[in-house]
Parts: sequence; structure tokens; C-alpha cells
Amino acid sequence: GLLKGDIGVVEGVHSPVITIANKGLIWHKVVVTGKAAHSSRPHLGLNAFRGAVRAASSLFDLEEELAKRRTEMEVSDDAHSHITMNIGGVCDGGTKPNTICDRFSFTVDTRVIPEMCLSEIDKLIRERVYKALTGTHYGYNIELIQKVKTAVGLSNDRMKELVGMAFSDVVGIKPRFVLAPFFSDMRYLVSAGIPTIGIGCESGLIHGDDEWVSLEGLTEMSSVMVNIARHISKSC
Repeated sequence: GLLKGDIGVVEGVHSPVITIANKGLIWHKVVVTGKAAHSSRPHLGLNAFRGAVRAASSLFDLEEELAKRRTEMEVSDDAHSHITMNIGGVCDGGTKPNTICDRFSFTVDTRVIPEMCLSEIDKLIRERVYKALTGTHYGYNIELIQKVKTAVGLSNDRMKELVGMAFSDVVGIKPRFVLAPFFSDMRYLVSAGIPTIGIGCESGLIHGDDEWVSLEGLTEMSSVMVNIARHISKSC
């Protein structure tokens, strides 16, 4: 392939940790259909929003159950140790305030630990929505928007030792090697057979209008990357 190298470095969690794996993800869009009618005669229609609420409620129950499944990998925050779901990240439906909603949709973003496969999550989501809407007059469809497998970028103990020394030389702290709760370009390098880590600097308000990163931290992480290259080149 076009990608070759002794190690890859991508975005990661703020130090003093080094990301050596990313959670997987699977995105769904649940579309519930009903029947439009004038809101003064709701008995002539079928409110798709109400059906969507039933489906979403069943998935919130599933979310609580999946949160009990925890990874054996080390994490930087206990909140990252289990499967998470974002239900309703994007919602859409209805046409006018005086019309019974005949179509309503919502998305489901599930972040998956390495110990669980994406196909199992897909099956569970479909089963829960099916049970929630069985026996009703609602129609529904579940679209698979995207799926990304868990990526484990670094498992070699010797490489961890070299990276750890390079990091501590600059930062002055021995790093922890952790699973990140997000997914990144690590998956592309891993698929090419390149050991990969993620490092990051202090930041805040991620994905918000006022997202920021520390300039001092960027400088420090640049020095870490240079030192990693130095340590690995000496060992080759």
C-alpha cells in the first residue's frame, strides 16, 4: 500500500495519557411513519412522533443495560469505560403545527468497546424498536448510516516502552496507555499494518462554537512527537 512506517501518530486524549485504541461506532436512523390529518381531527390521523417516542424509550432502556458492559482496557475517565448511546442527536419530522405528524425520524450514535461487536449492537437496536412498535399501526424503517470497527493501534510492549520514555522525557510524567471514547484516523493506519498512537493537548468545548486548544500544549506535543521519532529511530 501507499502507507508505510514504524509508527503513526494521530489525535488523542489530553496528556498524561496516550491513546492506543479507539472505540468503534455504529450510527442508525430510525424512521417512524403514521398518517397525516388536521389537528382538529386527530382521530383521523396517526401521530408518528408518538410512535417515535415509544421506539426511543425502548432504546433509552437499552442504553442503561449496555452501560453495564465495561471494557478491560484502561481508560482516562471511568465514563469512557462502557458502551454509550446518543439517542436523538438529529431529529426531524412533521410539516405544520396544525397537521398530525405523519413521519418522524431520529438518529442513534452508539460507541462500542472492543469486547463487543458492531453486529450485536445492530441486532439489539433492531429488536428493541421492533418490540416497541409491534402491535401498533406505525410503520418504521431503520437505516444503517455508518459503522467503524474498534481500532487497536498499539499492543507491542517494546514499542510502548519507547513511546513512554519519549513522552516522559518531554512532559516529565510517565504516561498511561488508554482506550479513547471516540474514533479517529487511527483506523486507517491500523488497517495498513502501522502501529499507531494518539496524543493530544489541553482543549475544551469540543465540537462547540468556542472549541479551543492550548498553544503551549501544541508546542509540547510537537516536542513529544519529535522525541518519539528519535527514540524509535535509535532502536531500529
